[in-house]
Amino acid sequence: MKQTIGGSELEWNQSSPRATYRSKSRDQPSDYAIAYAWAEIELPEKTKEVLGIGSDDAVKVWLNGNWSMRMDRPPLRSDDDVVPVDFAAGKNQLLLKVQNIRGDWSFACRL
Repeated sequence: MKQTIGGSELEWNQSSPRATYRSKSRDQPSDYAIAYAWAEIELPEKTKEVLGIGSDDAVKVWLNGNWSMRMDRPPLRSDDDVVPVDFAAGKNQLLLKVQNIRGDWSFACRL
């Protein structure tokens, strides 16, 4: 999916049916930038899952409004952190805040 923000075109890619999403900055001001990624995940019943998260530089993660974690690191590596989470039955809201200091930034998140 492509989206234009601030005159720059961003592309979000789903890379597998198990909900892996990756984004990487392209041709846009990226120093001292913050980006947010939002997803709704609907499940028929309460379940335990594992999120694989990677980022360049920092990331904060919220699931259903509850702050889950914050990590700082470059460069991006998928599944840098593997975190157990509890999903509720019905819609679940997942929010990632990616914070960049200098240079390119990116993130990956998957079930």
